[in-house]
Amino acid sequence: MIFSIDTCLYIIILCLAKEHIMNDTKKQVKSHMVINSKTTSMTEEEFEEIAQKIQQLIDLYQKRIKWTQIKGISDLDITLPQYFALMTIFTVKQCTMKDLAENLKVSYPTVTGLIDRLEKNRHVVRIKNNLDRRVVNVKLSDKGLKMAKKINMRRFEYLKEALKTLSDEELRQGIKAFTIFSKALLSGVGK
Repeated sequence: MIFSIDTCLYIIILCLAKEHIMNDTKKQVKSHMVINSKTTSMTEEEFEEIAQKIQQLIDLYQKRIKWTQIKGISDLDITLPQYFALMTIFTVKQCTMKDLAENLKVSYPTVTGLIDRLEKNRHVVRIKNNLDRRVVNVKLSDKGLKMAKKINMRRFEYLKEALKTLSDEELRQGIKAFTIFSKALLSGVGK
């Protein structure tokens, strides 16, 4: 199963919010909560404040990612929806049109139009299924693979430029935080 950035980020919030936060009386005293098998003495209000700050950071991150995506394809002959389709196919190598539509959260006719345009520009190829004629797979062409790699390289360069503004300690703290969130994502929540 493929998760979009939005889905992954919301899973993080769900991981935080699913914890046992105190009883219905919502006492202001500190009590022990179990968070991912760890005990902490955090009030519900403190927890809520942290969750809100994380949500604000996620929102900011999403806006910046979208800007980076637009900037990364601005000189290419590709739209943002085509970019999302291209990068999804790049990630999984080959998929059915149905799976692509579900992953992009668009209708089958919408994904058909996206693939029609990408195929017209020779970025993807459709592959017929000999066992079931209703099933159509799609994969990147050599031209599409080259474009996806170029876009990924640009995204990586933008990331490196942003990371250069951080100190060594901030980089270590950042990787620690992302590792913790990744562990929460891989814990099975949302499956």
